[in-house]
Amino acid sequence: MWFLLAVFLLPIFLFNLPLKQDEAYHAFADRRCICCVPNFMDVVSNAGFLAVGIHRSVNGDGLNLFNAGIIATAFGSAYYHWYPTTARLFWDRLPMTVAFSGVFSNSLRIAQSEALAAGLLSVLHWHAYDDLGPYVVFQYGGILATAYHQPGLAVALYISAKICERFDALIFSKTNYLLSGHTCKHLLAALACATL
Repeated sequence: MWFLLAVFLLPIFLFNLPLKQDEAYHAFADRRCICCVPNFMDVVSNAGFLAVGIHRSVNGDGLNLFNAGIIATAFGSAYYHWYPTTARLFWDRLPMTVAFSGVFSNSLRIAQSEALAAGLLSVLHWHAYDDLGPYVVFQYGGILATAYHQPGLAVALYISAKICERFDALIFSKTNYLLSGHTCKHLLAALACATL
């Protein structure tokens, strides 16, 4: 219960509410259309999540909350990146939240149902009220808590992924327009999922 309360009460103290979704977020650097697929690299790089989720489910610990979230993220993120809008971003964030819930419940030793409820409610709150506060606290607070309780390669890879996302256009230009920072984010985040 404390995790759910923290996700919804902390934004009141941390942010000048509401924390709105920036529409410029959807202007990714790599917009190439290849084989009739718009934003090709950002769409197909989600295959990494699908491969990791299926591999973990078949060869690891079955289709648990984390693995199901990773598999769903492959489809939700590909759907969003095909035509990036705030409305479609909901379908990217919702399955990611399921995957995060599996990680956070394990690393923070809280019930999966509480982590999942906090995550899903944070995405629904953002979607209904255009307020990212609880979602930001859920994702980044959960990552920081996980890094504190279980530091390791997965956390380092995920932090690297978020840095690549931030420098999307710069990475795209520095790689001679081969890979954007957002594509690198997908690949690094999939690797992080594989190492957990």
